[in-house]
Amino acid sequence: MQTASPRLSLDDLSALCEEIAALIRAGVPLETALGRRAGDLPWRLSRAVGDLSERLSSGESLEGALRSDANAFPPVFTALVAAGARTGRMSAALAGLTATARSLADLRQSVMSAMAYPMTVALVAYGALAFLAVWVIPSLAMILTDFQLVPPSWMNFVVWLGRRQGIWWLVPPVALAVLAFWWWYRSAQGEILSGRGAWTVLWLRPARQMLRDARWSAFSDLMALMVEHDVPLGEALRLASAAGGDKRLVTAANALAAEIERGGMVTDAAVELEGLPPLVRIAFSAPQWRTPLAANLRAVAEHYRRGASERSYWLRTFLPSILTLALGGTTVAVIVAMIAWPWMRIVWYLTKEAMQ
Repeated sequence: MQTASPRLSLDDLSALCEEIAALIRAGVPLETALGRRAGDLPWRLSRAVGDLSERLSSGESLEGALRSDANAFPPVFTALVAAGARTGRMSAALAGLTATARSLADLRQSVMSAMAYPMTVALVAYGALAFLAVWVIPSLAMILTDFQLVPPSWMNFVVWLGRRQGIWWLVPPVALAVLAFWWWYRSAQGEILSGRGAWTVLWLRPARQMLRDARWSAFSDLMALMVEHDVPLGEALRLASAAGGDKRLVTAANALAAEIERGGMVTDAAVELEGLPPLVRIAFSAPQWRTPLAANLRAVAEHYRRGASERSYWLRTFLPSILTLALGGTTVAVIVAMIAWPWMRIVWYLTKEAMQ
């Protein structure tokens, strides 16, 4: 019995999509070609591709082989393969997942680049605060006491921390390093495409919007592909939404598919379903005698693709500066407050004594 293959990263899934698409376009049998290519790939992808080749050689379909190794291949990938098999255009279907995976990988790289300098600033700021706590604040507290002024509670707490020198001062930077490494590893996993662990890169609103637009673009492209190949609309909705990895989209698409299969009006049902992309609802409600549905969906996909690209550019350009200013400004404000407040008390006391 075969053991489960290791989980594939976003880069692994992108490479696999491109590899399978190229082999299908060349007309080469996947079971033999993938086995030959496995040795030239990175170790995780090599093992997954080798296991996939063995399953295909044993007579399993590509979709069935992927479902047998759900640990390596996320459900989104399997659903996309099913949609590609249904239309006979596997390479075109895989292009949508490649684009989404690339968008997430670019987003991850943008967040990593944006966090590098702020994290450096945070470590320097932590060193400055440690210096204040060990040497500066205790001296200021003694001066206040000499002037018969009562140090505030926060100053007493900082003095107490300053006296606890030793290994405890290493805990925050080590914890930050461990958290950064965990995020780096977790955010690279391909299962993010299915929504698991997606919060590691989606805690920023522009990042969530970018992924949403990328998913909507892939959904619209895949819908257009299946409509062009006369796949029944209900089945097309189910397959395309399952390949998107968005739970709200899956729920809305299944509801619309059920309504269509009951003989309901697709235009009215689509408008009422908020889980569907807004422009997709408009495309379904537009008169088909003016513009074919497939053409409308292609235009919608291009619109959402541009939106994802623009938000990716915004993240790469502005996120590093915003995080640096926020972290640096907060650190400077804290340091200034810690030093300025005791001196203001001392100056106030000396001024009061001089006036008496």
